[in-house]
Amino acid sequence: MSKRFVAIIQDKGGQSKSWLAAHLWEWIQGQGAAPMWNLVEIEQKLEFTMSRYFGDNLATQIPLAIFNEGTQRTDPSLAPLDQLVELTKSGANILVDFGASAFSMFSVWLHERRAYTPFLKAGYEFTFLVVVCANDPEAAAFYNKNFEFVNQLSKGRVLLVKNYRDGTDFRMIDKDKVKREMPVLQAEPPLAEDFFNGERRRTLRMVMADESLAWRSHTDAEFMIEKLESEFLKNKDILLP
Repeated sequence: MSKRFVAIIQDKGGQSKSWLAAHLWEWIQGQGAAPMWNLVEIEQKLEFTMSRYFGDNLATQIPLAIFNEGTQRTDPSLAPLDQLVELTKSGANILVDFGASAFSMFSVWLHERRAYTPFLKAGYEFTFLVVVCANDPEAAAFYNKNFEFVNQLSKGRVLLVKNYRDGTDFRMIDKDKVKREMPVLQAEPPLAEDFFNGERRRTLRMVMADESLAWRSHTDAEFMIEKLESEFLKNKDILLP
C-alpha cells in the first residue's frame, strides 16, 4: 500500500498555511480507520505554530538552522531535514506544514542530496497543496514558478488552495498550471477573533466545542467546517493513501 507525503507549501508568509494544516490534520484523524500519520512542521524562522493549536508534543518540529559553536550563532542548515528520512522508517503517512521560505530549502535538499530516493523506495507518494491569497503577486509567482517541479515530483497531485481573505482576484496565476483547486472561505468577526485564545490558537472544531463562546461563533464555525471538509473530501484521492 502506498503512503502519502502531503506538503502544504508557500514561501510567502501570511497565507494561512498553518491554519489549513491544522484543519487538514483534524479531518484526517476523523477518517475512521485511517492509517497512522506524522504531523511535521518545518520552519526557517523558528516560529512554530502547530504547538499553539495542539500542544508541544504532537508535531515533529524541524528548524532549518543549527547552532555554530565556533561563531556562537544560529546559521541556516539543510541537515535537520534528514529527520524526514528517519520518519519514513516508521511507515506512517506524513503531513508537513512548511513555514515561510522553508520549501525553497527543502527543494535544495532534495536536489543536492537526492533525498527523494528514500521516499520513493519506502513507497511514498507526494501531494502538494499550494496556498495563494487573492491579490498577492508574490504568492501567485511562487505557484507559477514551482508548479512544474512539484507537478513532476508528485505525478500530478498538486492542489491550488485559493484563500479569499483579501479579495477574489487570482488572475496572476497561470491558468494553464492549474489542474485542481479548492477555495478557502475567510472568517469574519466575531469568529475571526475566536481563532485566538491568548497565545493559543483554535481550529473551527475547537471553536464549536467551546461553550463559553457566542452562538454566532458556533454557527459560523459549523458552516465553515462543513465547506472546508467538503473540499477535503472532494480531494480525498490525493490527500489519503
